[in-house]
Amino acid sequence: MSEIRTDVPLVEMRDIYKSFGSVDVLKGVNFVVNRPEIIGLLGDNGAGKSTLIKILTGVHTPTRGQIFFEGRPVQINSPHAARELGIETVYQDLALVPLISIARNFWLGQELTRQIGPFRVLNHREMSERTREALADIEPRLALPQIYSGVMGRVRGEPGTSVSLGFRDARDEPVERTLTRRPMPGELTKFGNLPPLVARLEHERVDAGDGVTAGVIRFNVWMIPIAQEFARAIDELRDVDGVILDLRGNIGGVAGMIMGIAGHFMREVVPLGTMRTRSGELRIVSNPQRVNSRGERVEPLDVPLAIVLDGLSFSTTEVFAGGLQAVGRARVFGETSGGQALPAIMERLPNGDVLMQAIADFTAPNGERMEGRGVVPDETVPLTRADLLAGRDAPVEAALRWIREQASEREGGS
Repeated sequence: MSEIRTDVPLVEMRDIYKSFGSVDVLKGVNFVVNRPEIIGLLGDNGAGKSTLIKILTGVHTPTRGQIFFEGRPVQINSPHAARELGIETVYQDLALVPLISIARNFWLGQELTRQIGPFRVLNHREMSERTREALADIEPRLALPQIYSGVMGRVRGEPGTSVSLGFRDARDEPVERTLTRRPMPGELTKFGNLPPLVARLEHERVDAGDGVTAGVIRFNVWMIPIAQEFARAIDELRDVDGVILDLRGNIGGVAGMIMGIAGHFMREVVPLGTMRTRSGELRIVSNPQRVNSRGERVEPLDVPLAIVLDGLSFSTTEVFAGGLQAVGRARVFGETSGGQALPAIMERLPNGDVLMQAIADFTAPNGERMEGRGVVPDETVPLTRADLLAGRDAPVEAALRWIREQASEREGGS
């Protein structure tokens, strides 16, 4: 085994030029990575970041300049040559080729093969197994947003168009289906520099067993139209024995809505958390809702409240759920939330891009921070593939069971 050198840079690119015809993309770029460093390469759109990395990984050859690896000059004239040096690129897209599987993309350009007689064929089984092993080392909560973004990027499109998707059935056999896209239900909303979002809310009355009923409310984003829809849902569910807020996949939104939504379940003004900026503090409190959607006098609901989260529950959802959990008003079920709870603003830059930046720290009433940690459920109940195949929603079932137990205790204590 060769000795690892620490007296020279791991990678050094000197005086790199790259031209495409008459267009000069890179002019005299120097780039150094020492061991053990993590380097961020920043620049405007069109500055040449991707071109520089493609030169380092053998996709392009430089018009002029030298590349050194561990102090010795090297010629990287192909991705294979870069790979031989241990240089790889992980692209921001979920899959390099959308029409093939994750495992095929994982091994793209370096497929595993096996011998059958005089021929060598792709070893799909081993590639799939080793891909699963590699992905198992990644904390699912961290990978979930990228997986979701990649899948939705494939699924979304103009209504009326079609998309072919691959699945695995109950026998773990691959199947393909061609689906026709339909308009997303809900109301198209716009707030500040956020992209247009479709806000939707649905609610239902569910039999929890033993004569107990529960109201289940689901909404996907904290946007202004949701507030009135939520109030109407509460009015229709005022006689239930408990409420479940299913906020799985809710990416957040307008933080100011927390106070009113929490006020449907709290009869006093209660602190739910504190935002600390450089210039001061903003306390988030419950705002008891004593007028219903028809303008009639009511009291906030005094029934057990369950909140269901998953790894795609972000931002305002985490502040809301973590606050109500910390003060003992709600019990949280499901999986740990995404851990991206810092308040942020989006500012439009001169070139038209939007910069999203955190502007405050947030702590729950008990002093805990959710950023990076997420809201940890009181009852961790993952939604598994086996549950989906069986038509079960285990996190909601656990919440219904808890509401039934709470109703029994209330009846016994009355």
